[in-house]
Amino acid sequence: MKRRVLLCVAGLSPQIVTETVYALWMEARWKPEVIQVLTTQSGLEQVSASLLSQGQDWLGRLCREYRMGEIEFNESNILVIKDSKGHGLEDIRTESDNLCAANTIVDVVRRATLDENTELHVSLAGGRKTMGYYLGFALSLYGRRHDRLSHVLVSQPFEFSRDFFYPSRETRIIQGRVDGNLVELDCHLAEVTLASIPYVRMRHLQREEILQRKMSYAEAVEVANAHIETPVLIIDLAGRRIKIAEKVISLRPSELAMLSVFAKRRQQGLDPTGAPTRVGEEEWAKWYLDEYKLIRLMRDPLANTEITEKALKRGMDYSFFSQKVSKINRIIKGELGTVLAAYYVIGGRGDYARVYGIPVSAENIHFRPISGIQGEN
Repeated sequence: MKRRVLLCVAGLSPQIVTETVYALWMEARWKPEVIQVLTTQSGLEQVSASLLSQGQDWLGRLCREYRMGEIEFNESNILVIKDSKGHGLEDIRTESDNLCAANTIVDVVRRATLDENTELHVSLAGGRKTMGYYLGFALSLYGRRHDRLSHVLVSQPFEFSRDFFYPSRETRIIQGRVDGNLVELDCHLAEVTLASIPYVRMRHLQREEILQRKMSYAEAVEVANAHIETPVLIIDLAGRRIKIAEKVISLRPSELAMLSVFAKRRQQGLDPTGAPTRVGEEEWAKWYLDEYKLIRLMRDPLANTEITEKALKRGMDYSFFSQKVSKINRIIKGELGTVLAAYYVIGGRGDYARVYGIPVSAENIHFRPISGIQGEN
């Protein structure tokens, strides 16, 4: 049986934790074995004071009152969102604060879903609205089939009462407001329900190495878009540049020629190929020189290509091949970042008889001019 984990975001209203636990127990007899709460520095104080045993212990009271048994929850389960300097955020108000919150939430959800022996339930009920949005997005990106997303609904006038934590089995009187007037409320009469939220799962679209890697929120969005917007590679031989992921990247003819070889092989439906030392040095030299001379002569019909032709007169060796491939890949990674670049760079497969190719599908490779100022390389 999978270990059940409840993940919540909370601001200054830690009640959403007990309300969610109550709703899960009453509606589905689902009890988390561990709870994790994402919050701010000021939220940490509220959550600790209200839910932990050294404070008011409302979580413990709920578990005892409804005979749920113990739930793992202590100070180490309260995850404080930090700024770029590692200091806990007091609140999330600025663009920088939001970015820190987004990066933290995305990574917490990623790590929570790495263990296949866990079952994750995510609640959007607490915290700033942006926190709930980031949490839902993160689960959409990383969530598995058995992970769930929900929002808890509390009946009026209990919803905004700071003294309400869950419906009690017996009468329990608290203070609340109705139409602006202070009144007594009986927690036994409150209604708390769980609204299950379906979400789009994109985890199966991602490569394992991406799931294992920590990413910022911006990178995660780019990866998601890369899945939805099928990778497209546009090669402008005359302009000596390529367009990928809405970025135009200039390349020298020596690098562009190598990329063009792989792109044309892909278009022709040819299998990934080995490096020069395994497919014949002269054959690789011909493939490369055909593209190199084509690119040089497009810009200047009198261009001198003799230096490169002489260098490859006896064929292409592995050193020449690897230098060009490495240079292209470094340029693309520099423009897109390591994660997104993985959908475009020339990659090798296999341990011993290694073969190389590009991941972009044949129908999404286009040789055509790219509008804009012509490159200078």
